Amino acid sequence: MNENQTSEPQHSIISINVRVLSPADAESYRFVRLLAVNLTVVTQQKAAICLYQSLGFHIYGTEQETFSKAGRFYDEHLMMLELTSDK
Repeated sequence: MNENQTSEPQHSIISINVRVLSPADAESYRFVRLLAVNLTVVTQQKAAICLYQSLGFHIYGTEQETFSKAGRFYDEHLMMLELTSDK
């Protein structure tokens, strides 16, 4: 490992995202008039999908073959977290 690499575990990045997207921050989002948070996640990433769903995100669509890696195409789910209570 060189001096520019870190040994910090990858899960710490996820924990930061969970904190930023926690329901306790919903009032702050409403204050700046943010109505929803949208994201995409590769359909094969089941753990990430479960994490986002546990935070209140729902799948509202799927884009087919959004990118390719090593000659294989991947689909992505479109996910949304609605931050307003008025429907």
